[in-house]
Amino acid sequence: MDDRRLGRAVRARRHQRGWRLVDLALAAGVGAGVCGLLERGHVNRLSVRTARAILGALDLPLGWDLGWHRTDIDRLLDEDHAALAASFARWLVSAGWLVRSEVSFNRYGDRGRIDILAFEPRS
Repeated sequence: MDDRRLGRAVRARRHQRGWRLVDLALAAGVGAGVCGLLERGHVNRLSVRTARAILGALDLPLGWDLGWHRTDIDRLLDEDHAALAASFARWLVSAGWLVRSEVSFNRYGDRGRIDILAFEPRS
């Protein structure tokens, strides 16, 4: 979510609650001008603590999204795990198994990811 969209979401949530800008400021423990900055998409002018206070007052948790590089970042942060999985997948392939890595699934709302999915066709 970009800064402008975040600001629009904050404003919409505030309006949904019937709050004035000053009401949000009081609930968040910050100045009304600071809330206005956020609503106009000027997130870069706020501290993370301030943004969390404003969003928290509206029951909107602040999360982080690394976008489409998320899988690359996960691998970077867990290089040992990724190296082990790659090594094991190579071993399975050399033994004649069909192998797929990082397979995602969604079954009746249960979602997840399988590190290595392997099938031995001869048996």
